[in-house]
Formats: sequence, structure tokens, C-alpha cells
Amino acid sequence: MQAQDEVVIQKVRDHHAALVANLERLTGAVAQAANLAELGQALASLLQYWRHEIMPHAAAEESTIYAAATPLEAARVLISALEHEHNDLRRRAAVLEDLYAQARNALRSSASATAPAGGPTLFVQATVEAAGAEAVFAVHADKENDFVLPTLADAGRPLPEILSRMEQAFCAARRAAETAGVPS
Repeated sequence: MQAQDEVVIQKVRDHHAALVANLERLTGAVAQAANLAELGQALASLLQYWRHEIMPHAAAEESTIYAAATPLEAARVLISALEHEHNDLRRRAAVLEDLYAQARNALRSSASATAPAGGPTLFVQATVEAAGAEAVFAVHADKENDFVLPTLADAGRPLPEILSRMEQAFCAARRAAETAGVPS
């Protein structure tokens, strides 16, 4: 492995660590929500992060790192599994979107004396789903760090070029998310 590859791998490790740390913080806010207003705000912040950071990151990985690794026999099965995990993360984000809508509706309904306020089930579901998504992402990032990137480097793939293309793809995916009318 060349020194420039080690620099790229460390840069990606650091970026993944920052993404995981932010997910932990945002997930913690969901878990600590004491009322529907706090839950709604915590879910809104978490979803904004998923929409504008995590999902564009996943799309960029698929079009660059995964595309470079798929032809390698040593990585093919792992890349397929990681793509399945990306789909699972998308599904989990959709569940969080639904829970956010439920929290907003419950908050609106709680203004009425006859409407339920969402109850503890909504808080538990939101916490469990957010924590599950966070855990899947953290383990997923570790696989990329520990297996995919070293495999690419060992195969002589140009990690600095791949990272540069990924950064460009990430910016494009983020712009697409912002212009798609996805609420923040």
C-alpha cells in the first residue's frame, strides 16, 4: 500500500467517524425528547442530516468506491452486501420520515382536548428506529474502512482519484437532495 493510499484511507476513516458522531448526537436527542415538540424537532434535525449528509454520502460511494471495487473478485460479495445495507438505511430513513409525520400530527392533535398526544409508543418507536439506523451505519462504515478501501489499495486502484470523484459525486447528490424539494 502506498503512502498516498494510507492518507486517503485515514481521511475516509475520519469522515466516517464524524458522520457516526453526528448520528450519535442526533439520535441521542431523539432518545432524550421529553415531549412531542422536542421529539418533532429532534426527528427533524436527524432527518435533515440523513437527507443532506448520509444519503448523498451513500449515493456517492455507490457510484465511485463501489464501482471501483465491484470488478475485484475479493470485494464483489462484500460490495453487494454493502449495497443491501444502503437500501436498508434508505428504508430506515423512510420509517423515520413516517414517525416524524406522526409526531407532527400528534402535536397538532394534542391541542384538541379530545385528541391523543401520541403516547409513549411514538417516543419508543422513534428511539428504536433512530438507534437502529445509527448502529447499521456505524458497522457499515467500519466495513468500508477495514475491508473495501484496503482491498482497493492492494489491487492498485487509485484511491486519491476515487476519493476526488466521490467528493464530486457527494456534492452533486447533496444538490439533488436540496433541489428535490426535500424539506430541511
